[in-house]
Amino acid sequence: MRSAAVGPPKEEIDGKDLIEAILPPSMPANQSVWPSRESYKDWLLTGRRQQHAQIGASLATDFMKHAVSPQGLGLSLPEAYYLLMGNPGFLMKVTKLPITFIPQYRFGLMKAGSMMWDEIERSGAGKSFKEIGVDREVFSYAVAKLYSKTRADGSIAAGSSLDNERSYGYFGWARDSGLVSDAALSRAMQQHNRLLLNINHRQVQWLIDTQGDDGRFSQRVAIHTSVFDSPDQRRGKSKMWADPQIDGTAAVVCALADYVDLTTAGQTRALGSHLVHSAYRSIRKAANYLANAGNMTWCAWEEVYDQHFHSDAHVIQALDRVLSPGSSGEPLVLTLIRNGEMVNVERIRAKAGSLRAGVGDYLNITEDDRKWMEVFIGRKPGKDEVWIKPRKCAPGCYCFEDQDQGPINSTAIEAVVETGVLPLDHPSVLGTILLMDEISAREAPKVNSIADPNKRHHVMWVRYPGDQFDPELDYHSRGATHGHLWSICTMWPAQHAYRLAHDYLEDGKIVIEHARQVDFLNRALEVSNGAPLPKMEVGEDGSLKKHVVIERAKDPKLFDTIISGVWGWGDRRFSEITRRFNPHPSGIVHMTEDLEDRRIPEQYNRETGEPYGERSLTWGYREFLKAVEYRADLLGDWLRRPMAQ
Repeated sequence: MRSAAVGPPKEEIDGKDLIEAILPPSMPANQSVWPSRESYKDWLLTGRRQQHAQIGASLATDFMKHAVSPQGLGLSLPEAYYLLMGNPGFLMKVTKLPITFIPQYRFGLMKAGSMMWDEIERSGAGKSFKEIGVDREVFSYAVAKLYSKTRADGSIAAGSSLDNERSYGYFGWARDSGLVSDAALSRAMQQHNRLLLNINHRQVQWLIDTQGDDGRFSQRVAIHTSVFDSPDQRRGKSKMWADPQIDGTAAVVCALADYVDLTTAGQTRALGSHLVHSAYRSIRKAANYLANAGNMTWCAWEEVYDQHFHSDAHVIQALDRVLSPGSSGEPLVLTLIRNGEMVNVERIRAKAGSLRAGVGDYLNITEDDRKWMEVFIGRKPGKDEVWIKPRKCAPGCYCFEDQDQGPINSTAIEAVVETGVLPLDHPSVLGTILLMDEISAREAPKVNSIADPNKRHHVMWVRYPGDQFDPELDYHSRGATHGHLWSICTMWPAQHAYRLAHDYLEDGKIVIEHARQVDFLNRALEVSNGAPLPKMEVGEDGSLKKHVVIERAKDPKLFDTIISGVWGWGDRRFSEITRRFNPHPSGIVHMTEDLEDRRIPEQYNRETGEPYGERSLTWGYREFLKAVEYRADLLGDWLRRPMAQ
């Protein structure tokens, strides 16, 4: 079918007739999140942008006719209306209008975010978020921004830019779909929110449709922005140069596994049961691919050579997810077999085991690594210096070998927090965080002045040392500049701090076995104005000759001071993002003029700290919401702890 033209409204358009054509007699049942039929009609008729409203109504009418046609989608009128209302960015993508002109959709997502915030308020943690610039409005707006990245066909854009053929907005991205689908489903089920469930079902359908014949999911797929393209066009696969990013396939496996678990358990049966069998087949193909594929992958940053810790960790997580019990109580892989899917269980188990056994290879620091650090950082590392480093690529790996980055990468922390492949307080994890602080300060000294006591803990991270990617100069301008500061990289150490403090709180004790733990906890004690830990005798490998255990039952004051310091250390990082992300305070969020200027960008300029590169990063909103979730979990338990005497 034709794509609706965009331009000035035709003279024969009658706004009232068009509005009546797209409005069903009644709303879908039990949908308290939707504005009333009359309020939507009033907005279209009396909106400040009447011209745009008429164009939007015209396009919506065309869509509704296509949706209810037997030759089109074959939906009932209420179903078509629901798809239109729950369609993130449909009118924006077709008309190129900003999303602020789609209040019925923004209203629904803002309402969903507000319902999520109610849970935080009930835990007692809501008030504590104001000190880092997060409240109900900010959180709800982040929810709306995240889920508005889903297109009509279920694909998810990594960003909003449409500046050139490389722009994030021209593609559907598998990793983003996996991460957002996982978040959408879990949050939707917490709130039984039909709007988010509707979005999730479309995301799952798109993932299934675009899976490769070998089981992998492409890094990105070129997307036609019109919803009137044929199914074959929508499923058209573009062979992108970074297709072997295996972590994207792993993320999708986890999202689809959660989807079938919740659906087969009956929680989403009404909306999604028809996709379950397709999802089973998709998981089977992807799991077999992960089990049989070699190390033919890039890091999360496609240009980086020899950085496979992140990918391996996510593959381990995905294979474990397939092997672990699902909602039925039996391993998902057995459910697949019972449904007739051919799965090599032993191969999956062997691959997961070999990758897990190989994690230690990333922790062995060589003399070459130390020489790099001495040159790059300008100091000679001690024998106890430990961090997560790369290991040699397997034959056939697609990684570039001409990159100048050193043996460390911010994605290691994301992998640890997201997959649990290493303990959060493992010496190499803490060593990576401390070293990334030094590297980021070195590469962006004007923003990260760690020598300044007032800025020491407000560190925004680069991706890795020697990053040369500068999207506003050239796609890959080698040697012309250093990279900039990344929003998601900055939120990963904050998430780590919240989860680590939560683990300590649940355990009721802090076990210190290595010098890197002492270094990290002393940084935390600086934040909470606590005295540093006493000097401890350290061996040549950095291990303490005598382990130290701080128990809350025996020393509640020191224990609580460390906990508050660790989460405060995370707050210093997170607040660098939240203070730059603050919606209009008017309260009429879905109608304000400047909402699109309130975003989480891909990067911040290393000289000024201002937004840089992609102006609205999907992954950024996902990590923002995860950070809020981890912090809320921590503070909810903190408020319920017995008070120290």
